[in-house]
Amino acid sequence: MEPHQQLHERGGPGSYQVRHNEVPPGFKPNLGDHFISFPITGPDGDTQQVEYVQVILHPNPIVIGLRSDSSKIFTKPLYTAPIFHYDGKPVYRAEQLEKLKLGVEGQDQTDQMIHRLNDPSLMAEVHQFCIMTQELEQLEEAIAESEDRWGELASMHCKTIQRLEMADVLLRIQDQDEGLVDDVLRGNEQCGRCA
Repeated sequence: MEPHQQLHERGGPGSYQVRHNEVPPGFKPNLGDHFISFPITGPDGDTQQVEYVQVILHPNPIVIGLRSDSSKIFTKPLYTAPIFHYDGKPVYRAEQLEKLKLGVEGQDQTDQMIHRLNDPSLMAEVHQFCIMTQELEQLEEAIAESEDRWGELASMHCKTIQRLEMADVLLRIQDQDEGLVDDVLRGNEQCGRCA
């Protein structure tokens, strides 16, 4: 049997039938090292964990769950489970979190240690931390460049205002406008005499 035949569409998008005791492609049994708490309450009110899980790592990691007794596909955000301490939670300093960033020295070892913890939700949370850190760094860089550009434009704007003031442009425009009104009035007087 072809692996892609193990998951059969039934009833349109968002519904599939899993063949009994066959792991759908891309999924893992929700057991042991791959266990993710994902309880689903069935129509009869019975609550059970999903049987198969697939973790999707993107900026907001999710887990997809399947059960052989349901044709539905279940999804939820994937967050790591907290560990409660009686003396409070630790508070990490920025330099402590550096080891979790992408491209740092020792990243391979850190990745191996995370993998050895056998906690898919923890791997997803670290992944999300890395993605958010990269996006924040890119945004901070763009903001710094924008602030520099804003400073240049603000300076040019101030210099332009100074030159307009030195040329007394508003008075000159007002004088021109008053002269135009006088010219129009004189023109109307001349036209009235002609008639």
